[in-house]
Amino acid sequence: MTTINNNILTTSQYQQNNLMAPADNDMLGQDAFLRLLTTQLQNQDPLSPMENEAFVAQLAQFSSVEGIKGMQASLETMVGSMRSDQLLAGANLVGRNVGLGSQGVQAAGGISTQIDIELSEAADNVSLSVIDDATGKVVYQGDLGPQTVGTISTTWGGVNSQGQSLLRGSYTFLAVAENGARRVEQTSQAVAQVQSVVWNPSTQTMNLELSGGARITMADIERISG
Repeated sequence: MTTINNNILTTSQYQQNNLMAPADNDMLGQDAFLRLLTTQLQNQDPLSPMENEAFVAQLAQFSSVEGIKGMQASLETMVGSMRSDQLLAGANLVGRNVGLGSQGVQAAGGISTQIDIELSEAADNVSLSVIDDATGKVVYQGDLGPQTVGTISTTWGGVNSQGQSLLRGSYTFLAVAENGARRVEQTSQAVAQVQSVVWNPSTQTMNLELSGGARITMADIERISG
């Protein structure tokens, strides 16, 4: 009479235990896997031996897991290399001015923001409006007077038209060249100096800290100048 070990697992029981195993067991190595598989073969139920298909499936599953772990290690190495490259590229921007466009610019009350305006034509007056993106309302409007064709620079101190400091937020700049009743919108761009480079571990991206405290990503930059 054949004695059956009560600790022997059938193929279905083995597979079910694998599904219920905690995540900490994911670190099963190659040697441990082979020992486990050999022990399973030695102690299998002779009345219900492991089928060839199940044996091959377990080997294939282990091979796949090993391949995924190797791929994960390669990806982690690549991410680390990309991080170093991004930080090095960002470090080259420290102390330089970057153009941020005219929309969605982060600004804070009491802190000046440089705005460059590209005039396509001479104007009797150039007006600058600042719009609060949260409300869509114009919070500041100022006149720069007569201007010639080319680039003109001005600053906005983070205040409304009454000189009151505004809260930190997102603002859009609108420059208009006026000649009598004719009004033509001009290209404008906020400009700030890069103060430092900061790595954001939650998003795995590099941020640039600007003068005034705002933080941007490389994708926010539209122009780089000295």
